[in-house]
Amino acid sequence: MADKAASAFSIDPRYPFCDRRLVEFCLAVPANQKLRDGWTRMIMRRAMAGILPAEVRWRAGKANLSPNFQLRLLHAHREFLERVIVNEPGVIEEYVDIPKLQKVYARYLAQQAASDALVVYSVAVLAAWLSAFTASPSYRNNRDDMVYSAGPVLFQNDKPISNVSN
Repeated sequence: MADKAASAFSIDPRYPFCDRRLVEFCLAVPANQKLRDGWTRMIMRRAMAGILPAEVRWRAGKANLSPNFQLRLLHAHREFLERVIVNEPGVIEEYVDIPKLQKVYARYLAQQAASDALVVYSVAVLAAWLSAFTASPSYRNNRDDMVYSAGPVLFQNDKPISNVSN
């Protein structure tokens, strides 16, 4: 929908937070750089110093977009949700408790609670990202050389290579 609206005005939208390199970097950032003193997205808040006004960088909340978000999630992406949560959850089963997720999804279909919508959306994003990432030739050809993070420890070739919690 946003792409169609943008193209109607000859605008080419960009999605910088969906860049694979940024996602990989964010997964490797130590937890104390993501959350500090109760503030989320700490690294982004610091990086925007001098670019965004302080009142924008340090605001605590956002507008409530949940009614529209819930409506679009359920109606525009129902087929995808059914596939990755109910019919073919294989891509996420290593990361998610599938029976619990399916209960949350069933409850979301019945009640459309905002908290359930966020869980369903998070899992849908994870499934889409994993599907795209693991299908890429660079992942299949280079996964033995990949460096990735699991909490405070970096791994390469499935062996710990450093503790990054310091």
